[in-house]
Amino acid sequence: MPLSPLPTDMRESMLATLNDHYVLYPQRVRYFCYLCKEQLDGRSRSALVKRLDQIMRVALQQTEEWHSHFRTWISEAVEHQAFHTSDHDFFLLHLEKCKPRRGEKRAAIRTRRIKQIEN
Repeated sequence: MPLSPLPTDMRESMLATLNDHYVLYPQRVRYFCYLCKEQLDGRSRSALVKRLDQIMRVALQQTEEWHSHFRTWISEAVEHQAFHTSDHDFFLLHLEKCKPRRGEKRAAIRTRRIKQIEN
């Protein structure tokens, strides 16, 4: 089955979501990555999906620059014929919209606190 590019309505929906001022950084990153996963669905290798999940975790924690990792990932996906070439260009073009906007705080790392029981 030949690869098909992201449909126009999905592209428009993605751009509307990424440009919406009320959509916060973590939501934009998750949406961006899940849309990539959706394009990979059924054609991908599990290693590509796992790497995308790792990149998303790094992006949500903003522990380092993740855009370069994403660029590498998407090039590998195209090389393995798991991603359409026009999607490669589209996602790279709009990757910059997945940066924290002015005034957006760094995503909080959630920790679970366990209350100690005294005997």
